[in-house]
Amino acid sequence: MVTIVPHLLRPLGLKLHNSHLDVILEGDTALPCRGKREYQVQTGGDVVLRVYEGRRETEVVVTPPTPPPEGQEDGLDEEEEEEEVLKRRIVVPEKEVAWCRVAGVRKGGRIEVQIQVDAEGRVTIVGREVGRKDGGITKGVVEPVPTQN
Repeated sequence: MVTIVPHLLRPLGLKLHNSHLDVILEGDTALPCRGKREYQVQTGGDVVLRVYEGRRETEVVVTPPTPPPEGQEDGLDEEEEEEEVLKRRIVVPEKEVAWCRVAGVRKGGRIEVQIQVDAEGRVTIVGREVGRKDGGITKGVVEPVPTQN
């Protein structure tokens, strides 16, 4: 027996300052699904949470060879050092899905972000300050766009 369940096509997460996406829900996750993550806030005030759909890429980092220590002669029989090439998988933000604002966050506070996708593809985003009793919860629902045939 084979069961077909809908899946997320791409990862969902928050865009970080380094232009990478901090993935909260991985792509190819079966629906319905839910994920959450906490973030430390450096400055107080309003915090805007931008949820993006991501695209996977390979980042190439080239490290130049290190020179020999001073006083050490370059011998002909030593192996020459080559530059090191590292490849790593990253997720870059591609399309903004939604954003929400959590008002009045304390300096040094923590924000909890929860993303939930139901079986019909509706995305619910909840942002709140951790430990706050007087509200501070922002919630929104993003409806899927109907496909045109």
